[in-house]
Amino acid sequence: MKKLIMLLALVGAFSLVSISSAQFTSSQTWGSFGNGTGQFYGMIGVATDTSGNIYVAELDNRVQKFSGDGAYITQFNIPARNIAIDSSGNIYATVDDSIKKFNSTGNLLNTWGSTGTVNGTFNFPIGIALDSSGNIYVSDTENNRIQKLDSSGKYVTSWGTSGSGNGNLNSPAGIAVSGNNVYVADMGNYRIQKFDLNGNYVSSIGSQGTGNTQFNSSIAVANDPSGNIYVADYYNGRVIEYDSNFNYLTQYSGFSYPTALVIANSNLFVLDSGNYQVYKYYNDNNIQTIHPVADFSTNVTGGYAPLSVLFTDLSQNATSRSWDVNNDGIVDSGEKSFVYVYTSTGNYTAKLTANNTNGTDSKTAIITVLKKEEDGNKILPVADFSTNVTGGYAPLSVLFTDLSQDATSRSWDVNNDGIVDSGEKSFVYVYTSTGTYTAKLTVSNLNGTDTKTATIAVDKKSSSGSNHGGGGGSPEPAKNVEVKELSQVFITNGNPVKFDFTKKATCVVYVSFDAKKTAGKITTIAEQLKGKSVLVSELPSGEVFKSFNLWVGNSGFATSTNIENPVICFKVEKAWMKDKGIDQSSIILNRYSDKKWNPLTTRQSGDDETYMYFTAETPGFSPFAITGKSTKEAVTDILPEPGTQDPEQNENTTSDVEPTSEQKKKTGMPGFEMIYCIIGLLGVFLYKRR
Repeated sequence: MKKLIMLLALVGAFSLVSISSAQFTSSQTWGSFGNGTGQFYGMIGVATDTSGNIYVAELDNRVQKFSGDGAYITQFNIPARNIAIDSSGNIYATVDDSIKKFNSTGNLLNTWGSTGTVNGTFNFPIGIALDSSGNIYVSDTENNRIQKLDSSGKYVTSWGTSGSGNGNLNSPAGIAVSGNNVYVADMGNYRIQKFDLNGNYVSSIGSQGTGNTQFNSSIAVANDPSGNIYVADYYNGRVIEYDSNFNYLTQYSGFSYPTALVIANSNLFVLDSGNYQVYKYYNDNNIQTIHPVADFSTNVTGGYAPLSVLFTDLSQNATSRSWDVNNDGIVDSGEKSFVYVYTSTGNYTAKLTANNTNGTDSKTAIITVLKKEEDGNKILPVADFSTNVTGGYAPLSVLFTDLSQDATSRSWDVNNDGIVDSGEKSFVYVYTSTGTYTAKLTVSNLNGTDTKTATIAVDKKSSSGSNHGGGGGSPEPAKNVEVKELSQVFITNGNPVKFDFTKKATCVVYVSFDAKKTAGKITTIAEQLKGKSVLVSELPSGEVFKSFNLWVGNSGFATSTNIENPVICFKVEKAWMKDKGIDQSSIILNRYSDKKWNPLTTRQSGDDETYMYFTAETPGFSPFAITGKSTKEAVTDILPEPGTQDPEQNENTTSDVEPTSEQKKKTGMPGFEMIYCIIGLLGVFLYKRR
């Protein structure tokens, strides 16, 4: 039985939650992708306190605290997989192979447990819950059991063994306590099991599928005292509601990988991990009118004409929008993000109007457009740049983009060593060591120089990150990378893994393998290169379509100890094949290993109007190159040397080779030209038949 790749809901795909047979309507959302406040990177668990505040755990990273209306309050440096909050506001978290207790300000109070299989030790614990007496219940996932500790962290009891029968467990994940019952998301068995407080089996629901009582990722569970249960069905993209006897009531669809949910003040909160947002649903008996909140950002607020400004809508609870960015009363766009070019000087009031069925809200900003000085007056450059992140764990990949004005040249020193790292407009730099770095951009023109700096904080990955996840740094110089794309998947033992590169930025379509070890959240990086990788000595023989690198997790993860049956799917442009005269059956994926190129078993898997698609089995991940043979070259290659019995010994002979004196004598024989022609035509015929 498969275990479900995404433990990601640590309170997640099965956050069993419930309130008295409530029907939820009128959703509110907040959040976006990123590492800033109110942004999320790997949403994994959710909990609430007695005041109705919402705590969101980001995998092995941090815990953010919000009000029930989504207002950011604070954050804690707790690398939790899952969390629970007691009546005093203390935070309990599964961290590494232990349980940690923090006070309400995030200071560590106690640590219980270590790696192991004996009672009181853990192997990749995920779910955590508390009962009214302060006892702690933990899903000891890789040990396939539930452990119960008292409020001081002392072992009380445990239950569960590996299997699929009643009371057996297969990678238990989320857990919740309600009254005298314990609910366990039995992830590998696609079900929820109900036990009493001592671990005696009571009942269960679920199997693998898409029906109303089936799931495609049972990860976490929770419920309220009234007994109704809400299940976040991760891969089916829905939340299902049941009564206390597991009778189906209704469901809510349209989510992109819901990973966790909780009830707070009679409202349902769902973590929609695919959209990096928190959804708040209101009880029909507690409906509030949700108005839109207008908000937007710009990449610049002023500069010389013509001035290009990127506008991005950041509004909440809006169903439509309109932009008037030059204060002429005419709508300039209805898109979420667009670029407007100001050609005339002046001060402009840019206005965004956000709407939903309950009302309208607007926000304005001033854009100042200056006239470029003439008549000998100097125009100085204005340095500006952006980064996709400002901090994270090593190895940390940061995308730097120059947004400067009136600059004719630039230089980047992004690790404050006084050495220029790049002169490109946009590039990626990988910080492999921890520390706080000052990234500096210097821009120049004939009239002067300007600089801008930003701080990049690179933290050390916790032991959890080292053992159960990875960002996957790259040794390839940024200047040799044409484009790169990242894909992240949460990996559990015994499950098939597939990293899809949905942005289609590179020639790599997906990477797949079977996991032999629970590794947590893993990042795979596909780097399409401008030319030959600096990690190889030469290119393989044949026509090279693309060279690329694949980095799966931290160094040492993608080995036969942790994965098996790795496959790479890639695409080749039909236009390139036609232009080069490439026979599609000759397309090969080559892997560089042991200081040489090794051709991999490659098969065609499909095509569309633009690309041919192929899959290749690979023993590991490293630099790769896609090659093919030209049929134009093949015709001359197969022409045998006159009088030669074995044409394979002369496969490199071409019409440019100077004949030997012996060959010249043979060519003087009567009828030789005719024989040579016949042999050549026969060779072409046999080649085409091959």
